[in-house]
Amino acid sequence: MRSFSNSLQPMEETSATNGNVPLPDSLQSSVTPTPSMKSVPLNSSDEQRPVDSRDQPEEQVEPKPLTSKARRALSSHLKWNWVLWKQAFSHARHNWLMHILGFISIFLVVCMIAVFSGIAEYSSVVVTRLIEKQQGQLDVVIGGPNYLNYTVMSNVWENLSYSDGPKRFQGYQYRFHTPRFQVRLTASPWDCSESYGQNVCYAGEQTVNSWLYGLKLEREREIQLSEPSFQIQSIPYGSAVISESLASALGLGIGSSLVARVDLASMIQFYFSNYSQINSAFRLNFVFEVIDIINPKTLNQFGPTSGHNAGIFVEYDDIRRYILEHLEPGRVSEYEQERFPLLDGLATQVILNFPQPKEQYQSPNYQTVQERCMGFVTRALIPFNFLGMEVRLPVLQGVRDYQFISLFLGLLVLIVLVVFMVLAYVILYS
Repeated sequence: MRSFSNSLQPMEETSATNGNVPLPDSLQSSVTPTPSMKSVPLNSSDEQRPVDSRDQPEEQVEPKPLTSKARRALSSHLKWNWVLWKQAFSHARHNWLMHILGFISIFLVVCMIAVFSGIAEYSSVVVTRLIEKQQGQLDVVIGGPNYLNYTVMSNVWENLSYSDGPKRFQGYQYRFHTPRFQVRLTASPWDCSESYGQNVCYAGEQTVNSWLYGLKLEREREIQLSEPSFQIQSIPYGSAVISESLASALGLGIGSSLVARVDLASMIQFYFSNYSQINSAFRLNFVFEVIDIINPKTLNQFGPTSGHNAGIFVEYDDIRRYILEHLEPGRVSEYEQERFPLLDGLATQVILNFPQPKEQYQSPNYQTVQERCMGFVTRALIPFNFLGMEVRLPVLQGVRDYQFISLFLGLLVLIVLVVFMVLAYVILYS
């Protein structure tokens, strides 16, 4: 009994201290913890439970220091680079002229490649600028057998600019427009001399068939149609700018005068009842003083359409006053004078240009350019149903005539690029 009680005493002490009952040896051998399991307390009584080691933060692995072999390889690599750079500088110092010429040659090759690459990319823009020098900066010219109401067209395009077109052009997509008044006339020198104390003026015998152009110069400057070479800011009433061909044909100079017999019979018959019986040969005689002489063919705002035998240019808003003042006194009532509209409602031409930078032309493919231009014109003229309108696109016609120039220019640039790239390769390895 004494021995049995002595053998139980350690077990009781262990149980009292840990609060656990020890398992027999047979069971302890069957419950062996796995390497991935650890014991953590479950509660304040320090009971243990197994948990996954992945719940614990990973230990940072410090990089291993370079071995002696890696240090020797890095040192050898740096020494080899130092030797190469040293030999290069030594060779450049002894052959400095050859290296300078080589660097200059490579610089020129790179510059030429950049220049010709830009030319190839913007060849369509170059061709368009050349065409505008010949045809004038007239993208869309709207005319017809009848007079156009420019006031109505302007209001429609104003509203259309906010509802159509790309967002970057919203508000001014169709705002680049201006009216023009064009009518046939016969011009003659206007000579004045003093006879019996009176100043007598008469028309010379020499006559030239010409055209009268009414221009809104301020408006054309706003839409960037007028060139800086056209120095006249405005044309005073009673004055005119004439073309070089007309001045040469009539022997006129700055300060000379001429008389223009203007054909406005149809307009006069429609608006004034006392002139309803006049024949088609009826003319109004306008006298102008020449203040400047220009060559319309060299100005982008006119183009070949004004390259007739001659031309007389006056302010658009003054034509109504010319007409009323040159009718016979007493034959036009005040009511008819008030009824006679402003020329904004009687335009013979309306110029509508694309907004800058004129993306419609920026393509080497003529079909793409044509689709863009016709889409713009269609959207602009659909509200008017194209009734009584004749539409011309002078620049697009020039692009069609010269479409192969852009293709040839692109091919030429490609050949030059290949030659310069081969030259750069030869220089680098020489």
